[in-house]
This record gives sequence, C-alpha cells and structure tokens, in this order.
Amino acid sequence: MNYKTNDSINVLFASDDNFAPYLGVAIYSFLKNNHQDFRKINIHILAKRISKENKTILEEIASPFGENNLIFIEDEGISKILGKKIQANRALSSFSRLFAASFLDETIEKVLYLDADSLILGSFKELWETNIENYYVAGVLDVGPDYVKTAVGLSKDVNYINAGVLLINLKKWRNEDVESKFIDFLEKNNMQVYNNDQGIINATLNDSILIVDPKFNLMSPFLEKDYDDVIKWNGLKNYYDKETIENAIKNPVFLHFVHFINGRPWFKDTKHPCKDLYLKYASETQYKNDVVVEDYRGLKYKLFFSLTNFLPYKLVCLIYRPYRDFFIKYF
Repeated sequence: MNYKTNDSINVLFASDDNFAPYLGVAIYSFLKNNHQDFRKINIHILAKRISKENKTILEEIASPFGENNLIFIEDEGISKILGKKIQANRALSSFSRLFAASFLDETIEKVLYLDADSLILGSFKELWETNIENYYVAGVLDVGPDYVKTAVGLSKDVNYINAGVLLINLKKWRNEDVESKFIDFLEKNNMQVYNNDQGIINATLNDSILIVDPKFNLMSPFLEKDYDDVIKWNGLKNYYDKETIENAIKNPVFLHFVHFINGRPWFKDTKHPCKDLYLKYASETQYKNDVVVEDYRGLKYKLFFSLTNFLPYKLVCLIYRPYRDFFIKYF
C-alpha cells in the first residue's frame, strides 16, 4: 500500500432516498474543497432505495469537478452480500458499512467513509496520506459519555471513536477477516449493539485504532458550547486538549452535525451556528429548495434542549444527565 503517491481517493457514503438532499450537499462540499488535491475521486454510495431522479441530480452535482465517479452500490447487491453473512432486518441500515471490504472492489486497499450529515470545508489529503498500514481504522474520539463504551463491553478508560469519519484499511480487514469478528460480536449480542456499527467497530478493533486530529470530524457540541462545558458535562476522559479543539474549530475539515442543542443546521427554526454556512453551500446545489425541514427530533431530545433556552446549560445537564443516561442505557 503506497501512502505517499496517491493521486486518487476512494470515498464511501451511505444514504437513503429521504436523505439524498443532504448527501448532495455533503458530496458538493467535499468535491469543492478536495478536487484540486486528487486527480481522480471515486465516490461510492451505499444506496438504500435512492430514486433514479436523485441519482441523476447527484451525478449533476459531481459533474463540474473534473475526473470523478459516482458509484451506486444498490440495495439488491448489499442485501445479497449481507444475506450470506448475517440474518437481520436491521442489517442494511445499521450494519452495512461494516462490510465495505465485501462491497468494494478488492483492488481498493483503503477507503474514506464519511457521514452525510456534514459539511466538508477543507482537504482530506493529509488524512488520506496518513500511514495506517498497522491499523484497522483511523478516526476521531467521540463526544459520548462513558456508557457508550461500557454498553459494548469496553473499559471507561479506553479510546472510543466516532464513526462519522473513518479511514478504513480494507487490505488489513480482508487479510485478517475482520468481518468474521463483526459477525461473531453481532451474534453474541443478539444483533442488538449500542450505537450499531460504531459500537461494533470500537468493541472489536479497539486495540488497533489510530486516533487523528479532531479537525477531521468536528462535532456539534464543540460548535455550540465551550470546551470546558462539553468535557465536564459529557464526562470525557483522556480527550483532546483545549488548544487542539480550538485549532480544529478555527480550521475544520469536516463539520459533523450530530444532534445537540440546536439540532441540524437545516432545521427550519434552528439556531445552529452553522445554519447560514450550510444553507450557502446548499444554495449552490440542485437541492437548494429541498433541505430545510421541521425539527424531527423526539420528545426526549426536545425536552432536554428546550430547557437550555432559559436555564444554564450546566444546570440542565446536572438535572437531566442521570435520567438521560438511565433511559439511553436501558431503553
């Protein structure tokens, strides 16, 4: 595997038809800020019933950015591969990314997986050229509290990455039959794993994960709250220092819009700090009239985050966190 002379990149997204507009914005922002660094960009999409119309739009979004390919991996192909490996109704949506080594051509030795609830503002060249020959995967530490680790049998003190950005060493996955480890873990847990593929990756590969700079997966909590608040009230241990996070905020490559106080930047009445920036990128795509929607979060989230409108965040966390942890862990 040659990490120094890459002039092409393989990227992997996953989406269904409903999320196609946000996938379109993510692809557009990726190409706009990365096309100059790669001779060829191959974007592979795990496509869950994406319509012909949306596929055409996605191809139109990609077409102005030089030599690149959009490769749709269809439902039928995914189901066929997964059907031979695991039997679960949830497999397609929850676990399909675990089997990227089977979906993608065996000549592809590594792939950059990106979540579509995102905006890409910088180049992934540095990460793409990172040597992961001795690692299964590279990623950014998650912002979740301790129970996300203990829920999958890990110690509170180990590293746990967020699966929104993963640089995957497909060659090592194939050579060491990592998929069998995933299947064994799924079967031992009756196909119910907290955080789905993220939990599985951390639980099974934890001894060989490379932790990378948070600029490659900067999550909403650090965009909406101060560093000290996020660290203290999420109970984060052995995390990035304040200077590293502040640098990531100043120079982000990947903004990851995980649910937090203000939800997604495309919610109609959101106060998300990246709302204007997101809508600016969206306005440059064919989906400019399709991205804004009502806040669709459940009552649990709305209750918690509505309290932050008139109570200090620290106080809300102090009151709510024990209940949140209990309900998320046991329900």
